[in-house]
Amino acid sequence: MPNDPLLPIDINLPSEHLELEPSHVKVAQPVDSSDSSSDFQQLRRAFTSDPQLAQELQWYLHVAVENFNPSARANRFIIGALVEWGIALAAFSAGILTLPQGHDADGDDVAGLRDAAKYRWSVKSSFSTQRSYQFIVQNVRGRKEEQPADPKMEGTLFLHPLLPGIVHVDPSKHLDVFHALRFEGDAWVLPLNVLVAHAEANPEQVVPLVVPPNPQARQVDPALDIVRAFVMQPHFHRLGAAFRLQAARSTSGVVEQLQDLRRMAAEGQLTPQQSEAAINQLLGLAK
Repeated sequence: MPNDPLLPIDINLPSEHLELEPSHVKVAQPVDSSDSSSDFQQLRRAFTSDPQLAQELQWYLHVAVENFNPSARANRFIIGALVEWGIALAAFSAGILTLPQGHDADGDDVAGLRDAAKYRWSVKSSFSTQRSYQFIVQNVRGRKEEQPADPKMEGTLFLHPLLPGIVHVDPSKHLDVFHALRFEGDAWVLPLNVLVAHAEANPEQVVPLVVPPNPQARQVDPALDIVRAFVMQPHFHRLGAAFRLQAARSTSGVVEQLQDLRRMAAEGQLTPQQSEAAINQLLGLAK
């Protein structure tokens, strides 16, 4: 979307026909929750009754991890924010959240949705495929030499490819999970296998969803994309010189290859079908 002034970063979107396989972690059939009025149960009912909502969030997570490889440390903050935003927007669609100043407020008020969602739940996400993964629930940096204080945990939504969906933990009710917290160095952590067991034992605390594993896509530098968007503006003639030179070389390379293909077709070195296939391949239009 390079021409969109609100998003000066190229985002690679998958096919609209992307099919996501159902989660391979089996969970017992859902049962009625005694706390059906909770925000989480309302969110869960929304996903159960609206398959499109689940499909869109799965697609959203797929796009996020395809474009911002969380193996790069700089991208982890972006991925974390994207997941928080995905939950907030799903909660808005489910009627749990409203715009802070009402539906007639200016568009900028949408920014408050993420804060409203964070007020309800902490969100912890990972796209790792390691069964030994541990979620950091609470950092206590600077106290490595001291006896750690008692752990603190908020109501939390956990997302991981090896979980059967969005797993909710209320530490005041799910004491087995809370008591499984371990202190390691400078953080309280929660092993993934504890959450898997919690999901299997409490299916009413799960929103079925497929969380994609990290595909290890090429590592991009979001800051570089933003710098490029800035300095390619006309007022930055000197600062944008390097990017303009790169763009010119890239464009000229494609043009030269197109000219070569057309010349080869004109000379009979390529059939019309071969020429069309080669041009489509060069332009990224090949099926």
